[in-house]
Amino acid sequence: MNKLADKLRKKLMRDPFEPVMTPFFDRFPEIAEKETLSVNIIQDGTYDLPRGKYYFLESYCKRKIESCDCRRVFLNVWNGVEMLCTIGYGWEGKEYYARWFGPLGSDNELVSDAKGPILENSGYNSKYARQLLQLFSEKIMTDSDYIDRIKEHYALFKSKS
Repeated sequence: MNKLADKLRKKLMRDPFEPVMTPFFDRFPEIAEKETLSVNIIQDGTYDLPRGKYYFLESYCKRKIESCDCRRVFLNVWNGVEMLCTIGYGWEGKEYYARWFGPLGSDNELVSDAKGPILENSGYNSKYARQLLQLFSEKIMTDSDYIDRIKEHYALFKSKS
């Protein structure tokens, strides 16, 4: 188990085996159906990915905001057949995560991992995981409308936790 997952479990959970992240579509299926990001790769070799449609399915921490305001999303990338990877991303600056971690905030690796984007060790990562992370980092993260939508989904999700 990686250091980030282990430390987050200790910080966030009483039961280390209780799942923390819950798919957005479990709570808001109508919104998720309309607003889930999908990327069409129309030419083989783009980002070294096969042609096809890739869905970025959001999951958020189910803890009440009073006990966890992590401001992170897990994006489970699915191609319509199988899960390909889990990308972790926090939209706040590293200073936010250093404060959020409290005494653990001096651990630069931990703070960098919380900010991301990273491939989550707690998720499944296929042979295409690195390419999908690159696609996310280079193209998707630069879309301010999409990042704003993630923040809105997070706020909505936390308001119903």
